[in-house]
Amino acid sequence: MSLEEACARFPGYIDKSYQSLGMTTFPETEEQLYERTNSIVERVSKRARRKCRNICIVSHQDPVEYMAHEIDPRGADDKFVSYCCISKAVLKNKSHKLVLQHDDSHLTSPEIPRNGT
Repeated sequence: MSLEEACARFPGYIDKSYQSLGMTTFPETEEQLYERTNSIVERVSKRARRKCRNICIVSHQDPVEYMAHEIDPRGADDKFVSYCCISKAVLKNKSHKLVLQHDDSHLTSPEIPRNGT
């Protein structure tokens, strides 16, 4: 999905001027990945709470897993998704709760089976 297609599909949710909050160096150890993703979530969550906003994460594999658990430790499921997926957390009582986790239904060939397929 191109940036333009994503903006059309999710109007008002995507900032075309976005700059990455965390730069990756390769190779990256598991600990470095964990620290990087948690640092990003801390900054994003703090800003979202201050502005009373929800959070949308678009990522894949371990980064999205770590971020979901950092945002909502009690609500996150252990799911591994190797493809690009979307997770959404809504602000409730000054903390974020996951309402969508690891959704890959936007992909031509989703990894997570749908409706028993």
